[in-house]
Parts: sequence; C-alpha cells; structure tokens
Amino acid sequence: MSNSTTPNSAITPPAARPNRPLSEALLNEKWDHCLSTTLIRGTLGASFGIIFSVLLFKRRSWPVFTGAGFGIGRAWEECDAKNRASELPYSIFDLMGTCLDWHSAVQNPLGYLIDQVTGRWSVSEVSEVALEWRQAFFDEINARFKAGLPAEYIDETHRRTLDRLLGTSIVLASGTARLQIDITKSADVHFDLLLSSELLGITKPDPRAYRRATELLKLKPEECMMVAAHAYDLRAAKEIGMQTAYIQRWTEDPQEDMTKVKGENEIFIEFSGDQHTVSKAHGGLLKLAELLGA
Repeated sequence: MSNSTTPNSAITPPAARPNRPLSEALLNEKWDHCLSTTLIRGTLGASFGIIFSVLLFKRRSWPVFTGAGFGIGRAWEECDAKNRASELPYSIFDLMGTCLDWHSAVQNPLGYLIDQVTGRWSVSEVSEVALEWRQAFFDEINARFKAGLPAEYIDETHRRTLDRLLGTSIVLASGTARLQIDITKSADVHFDLLLSSELLGITKPDPRAYRRATELLKLKPEECMMVAAHAYDLRAAKEIGMQTAYIQRWTEDPQEDMTKVKGENEIFIEFSGDQHTVSKAHGGLLKLAELLGA
C-alpha cells in the first residue's frame, strides 16, 4: 500500500508462502529468550512454593511443584503467544520507492524535457530536482493529512509541486490505479492485489487506510506486516497494530534519523550499494524474503 503515487498493496497469500517465523535466526533468539524466562519463572514459583510449604503446609512438597508449574506455564504461554504473532500470513508492501525504482522513471523523461527547455542541466542536477520533487510531494500530502483535508487526486498534487519547483508547466501524470497496474506489468513485478488511495478514498498516512486494507483482507492488523521505505508509512501502520519492515533506499527519507527508524521497526534492512543499484531487488526485497522464510 503506497502513497508515493497512490497507495498500492502487494499481498502474498498463504498458499504461496506458508506461515513461517520471521527467520530461523530470529526464531532461535525468541526461543532462547523463552527458555531463560521459563527457567527464571519456574525457579521463582518453586521458591514461593518452598516458603508456603514451610510456613503453612508443614513442609509438604506439593506447593513447591505447584508453584514451579504455575511459573513455567505462565512463561511458556506468553512466549508461545509472542512467537505466534511472528508468523505472518500476509505481507503488505508499499510500491513506489520500495518495490519499484521511481527515480529512473522520473529522471529520464524529466531530464529530456528540461534539456529541451534549458539545454544546460547536468544529470546530477536533474537527479536533484527529481529528489526535491519527491520530497515536496510527501510534504504536501502530509500537510493535507494534518490539516484534515480530503485526499486529492494525485496528479494534481504532482503538478502543483512540480510547478512550484520549476516555475514552469511540465506535467508527469503518475498516480492512477490504471498506471500502477501498467507500471507493475512493465517491471514484471507480480502482486496478488493492488490497493490505491484512489480506490480506498483515503490517503496515507491516515490510519484508516491501513485498517481498511486489513478489513478487505479479512485479517487482523497484527497478522499483517507493512513493508515500506518510508518511516511515516510504517509509523501509521504501527498505530493500528501492524508489524513493520523498513527497507532503506537512497532515494527515500533523506531527512530521517536512521538510528531512530531502525529502533521503531521489527525488521530494518540497510541499503547497500550505490544509486546505480537502486533498481536491484537484492538490495532489500530478497533479504526480506530470506528473513521471512519465503
């Protein structure tokens, strides 16, 4: 579910990816914690049982075993519940910037148009304009959300922010549900469902957009993981109880403190490489698949 151009959701069904823990390493870490917690609580329960046995039950053994059993049972029940929450039947992906390289798609035609007008822009300057345009778009939709304004047709937002940035009327229409389908087909990226703000009538980061997506899937928020390269996206998803995975991209969130972002999410995949490898999935999506056991 993405708002960089209208929210789109990519959903992987259980038939394609059975419920599995986040990863073998994470699972081992969770169960190691469970075992240590169980031993501690079992010991505490037995200790209380000894005290009661001495003070109230004339040194009988059953309070000791009862206390130990209660402590172990409670610890194991809590650990089992937490580990079950890590088995995610569905992953919901942000699309633009997370799964698809918007930067090249914008930079190439934008550079051509600008060159026709000015004839003196370098590739790096065009890239900078594309990044500034992207940030201006996010600033605009977040400002509208905070002001309580209704969702706007995405092309109008793109047009207005670009006009302010360049001072000229250059239209790059991107954001309709139809275009998102065309983009994913062109990129040979296959999803089971695409949800857009155009279809939902709600723009991210409004928590209602995420909740509506889970309702349409007949799932509880805690059964879903939101995957995105935008911190604001994941913060809103977490508000309704979804687990979150952040995939760092060099084009996204330049103003965010990555140390803070890393601490906010269950999974954080750091970007490795340079801007020329941004379109390669192994920079993040394959690593995510490995962690999810897909």
